[in-house]
Amino acid sequence: MKEIFKNKKKVGHNFFFGFMIAETIIATAIILLSIIGPISAARTGLSVASDTRDYSQSIYLAEEAMEIVREIRDRNVFAGSNWLNSFGSCSSADCGVDIYNDTVNNLSGVVACDGSNQYCELATKAPSGGSCSANFNGIYSHNLSLFSGCYVYTGIKRKVRVQELISDVEAKVTVTITRSRLGMPSASYVFEGYLFNWKHQPNG
Repeated sequence: MKEIFKNKKKVGHNFFFGFMIAETIIATAIILLSIIGPISAARTGLSVASDTRDYSQSIYLAEEAMEIVREIRDRNVFAGSNWLNSFGSCSSADCGVDIYNDTVNNLSGVVACDGSNQYCELATKAPSGGSCSANFNGIYSHNLSLFSGCYVYTGIKRKVRVQELISDVEAKVTVTITRSRLGMPSASYVFEGYLFNWKHQPNG
């Protein structure tokens, strides 16, 4: 009789010990979920904020490229040249446009995307310090001489194509912004616009 009660007591002890382990596992899981949830939400929020910032900046860079293309178009027209002069190679190959490669008397704002400019990767002023001054902070350019040797590449490539749709009348401008992102695949944004030869006189 004593042996029977002894066995029952042992079984009851094991049962409660197993129940305590299960409680501990469940409590640990709940704690982990309560920690991981906010961290995951914060990470998602930071990623969305970063993507929004990148997209907004890409819009400005694309708009700047469009304005440069329009400016070169206007200079061509005023000079009596072909309205798409300087954009010949841009119809079938990527080009870069840069206001700081352009001058009043020289329409040289169009550059080929090649190894000399990291295939149209934009550079910006390096952080101030040493021989680097604070001039041109916030400026993006393909023209490295602008920064007097104090520049860094931004990881942003801006490529432009200009395709004439109607001879001497209309052209399509495509601006592609490609951004490298740390630990993530690169992101590309494509913007399109249309360019018109405002000096063209329709027949009849």
